[in-house]
Amino acid sequence: MMANNITIISECLIKPKYVSEDSKLPYHLTPWDLVYTSTQAYIQNGLLYAKPVRQAQGDYEEEAQLVMKTLLENLKESLSHVLVQFYPLAGRLVAVKTKAPPESYSFHVDCSGSSSSSSGVKFIHAKWTGTAELTISHIMSLEGGDVPTSTMHSFFHDDRAVEDLESKSLLSIAVTELVDGVFIACSMSHIVADGNSFWHFFNMWSEVFQQQVQVDSSNKDIVCVKISRPPILKRWFPDGHDPPMLNVPFTPKNDIHSIMKLYEAPKLTARIFRLSAETIAKLKANTNAEYSTCTNSNNKKTFISSYQSVSAFFWRSITRVRRLPPDEMTFFFLAINNRSRLEPPLSQDYFGNSVHTIPVIAKAGELSEKEVGWVAWQLHQAVANYSDKQVRHWLHEWLQSPYTWKADHTISISSVLVNDCTKFNISGNEFGILGKPIAFNFGDRTHMIDGYVYAYSDPDPAAAGDILVEVSLLPHTMRDLQSDQIHAIHLLIYYYLLLLFLLFFWVLQALFMDDREVIDLESKSLLTITVVELVDGIFLGCMLERWFPDGYDPALKVPFALQSYDSFTIPQPPPRRARIFHLSSQARANLKAKAIADLIAANDPCSPNSNGDIHKISSFQAFCAFLWRTITQVGQPGNSTRLWPTTMTPKSANGFVTGSSLRGVLCPISRCNFAVWLSAILPNSAPLIMNLEYWGNLWAFTSGNRNRMSDGSVCACSGREHGSIALDICLSPDAMSRLLSHKHFMESVL
Repeated sequence: MMANNITIISECLIKPKYVSEDSKLPYHLTPWDLVYTSTQAYIQNGLLYAKPVRQAQGDYEEEAQLVMKTLLENLKESLSHVLVQFYPLAGRLVAVKTKAPPESYSFHVDCSGSSSSSSGVKFIHAKWTGTAELTISHIMSLEGGDVPTSTMHSFFHDDRAVEDLESKSLLSIAVTELVDGVFIACSMSHIVADGNSFWHFFNMWSEVFQQQVQVDSSNKDIVCVKISRPPILKRWFPDGHDPPMLNVPFTPKNDIHSIMKLYEAPKLTARIFRLSAETIAKLKANTNAEYSTCTNSNNKKTFISSYQSVSAFFWRSITRVRRLPPDEMTFFFLAINNRSRLEPPLSQDYFGNSVHTIPVIAKAGELSEKEVGWVAWQLHQAVANYSDKQVRHWLHEWLQSPYTWKADHTISISSVLVNDCTKFNISGNEFGILGKPIAFNFGDRTHMIDGYVYAYSDPDPAAAGDILVEVSLLPHTMRDLQSDQIHAIHLLIYYYLLLLFLLFFWVLQALFMDDREVIDLESKSLLTITVVELVDGIFLGCMLERWFPDGYDPALKVPFALQSYDSFTIPQPPPRRARIFHLSSQARANLKAKAIADLIAANDPCSPNSNGDIHKISSFQAFCAFLWRTITQVGQPGNSTRLWPTTMTPKSANGFVTGSSLRGVLCPISRCNFAVWLSAILPNSAPLIMNLEYWGNLWAFTSGNRNRMSDGSVCACSGREHGSIALDICLSPDAMSRLLSHKHFMESVL
């Protein structure tokens, strides 16, 4: 399909340089090939190359035309040589209707050209002539934005809409000139090849091209070009089944065209995400750590791969934003190469289809509630358990009842299907003066499914190890995925660091000692000081009992009688997550200025009077309002809230003052389901950046007892930088995740 913005300059058919004896025989299709006869799917991948820079003075346009002409001639010549080895790609599909009942079709590829005079590989030279200029930078900038699917698909050509089988090209190549680049697009029928065979052919075509350039440079004719990995074209069939006996059921109503049905996908939005090598490594480490926790396994030989980690991450993320009912079953389809699974194994150079898609099933609620490590473990088990037995079982079932894939009903709306191209050699495909590819893209988007994920390695040497992931979803689902910052790629680093913080806080908890577990009151210490020697530091911990809060009568009686103090038990708190954030002095000033501006703009009746008292709102009050509002937003919706700021001042050095002086923010609430507890040790309070003789100034401050802190506890202390604040925030795991995705909060803190 070439769009209106692309002009076809020339078109021809490329045949093998010479006809081998093997190519005169019918090329039969296996069960792995026949299942694709109904979809008419084409594997469409293309590489972008930069046009060679100007080599000499003179007419640049004339020089550019000469370079392009030479390039096209070499591409055609090398293609004709590589087709000698890959001759099925130059053939035509033939369907033979059986006479004996039950009626059916058998398929094979005629590689000799006897069935059609139009056999060969379709080779197209085109040029971008759209009204809008298309350059390399335009294609390279697709990352992070919506992919213009119609534009990218216009680079590719295929014959899926051609009804006459004898006229259908199994391989079409389109070379399109851009302003400053060349895009080589290859469309290969899925009936004769899978992804492994596609890139095998592309790699060998590049190899032959390089040999041809070397020979031409010495002015020698090319007689026979050898390649490093000749394709193995001998067909593999299950024992006891001869090729002509494999037939596809016949449908009387629409004859052959009913079998070879075109699937039109719904309108989808595609977007490209980048995962850096560092992010992938952290995601893999995090996934394996979660796997060890959720399975209670210490088996170091079992580990989750990077591919499984990335796949699990996207399956879980897409399912969450789809908002499916918790009990609805979701499917993740994994494409597995059968070559290495068979016993004895097939060579990776076996040409044709040898891939099978297996479903991994989980409830939507499980994917949302459980960690990525659990999801990845489900994928790992499916891959590990897929063996020769499963391969042959599927073949046996298919032979008993043959069928073909139908994408319109095979893939449900709650599915995710991943096509993994990261293992293929994409960056090594050089074509002489064009050099190495600088970008990769694929074209078969008009026939995608909702939930299609395409992962491939970035061919740019500067981005070695990075993976680009293109996701195709319904427009509203894509919008939700983009707005759900929890699943944004750049927050993977935060997710990984959060686990490190949790481990760090668990270690810190062990640095504090107290007597809360001691039953005997007479043995309880009201003050416990712990000095812990580290490898390169000293930790000084202080634990003070809060029996008598400031403002209360110490003689106040407990309003209930304990028959026995032994019966008093300490409740086990729910799980919490704590994290330290830093608010700079400039950020504090900005919050104060915004709070004053908001009150003036809103003309709030609760605001101070107009005699200038509004400027008495302190940065602490603005900071408290900011925290209260933010933490309430990430809490459970619909619950009433209360702020409990507890401030230590020089006037209350021996206790804590409970109350609020926030103007126009805090009002009495008789009942609340969610509270923000704020313990503040601010720069204007008792000195914290103290000096202990030769130890010097302290390096860090932290609070203990995190396992018993309530959801919404905040400990604020002065930071190391003048005027800054260190915030130690403790929330439920879900609330903490939402806090990390709160755009305004994350922009305000460091």
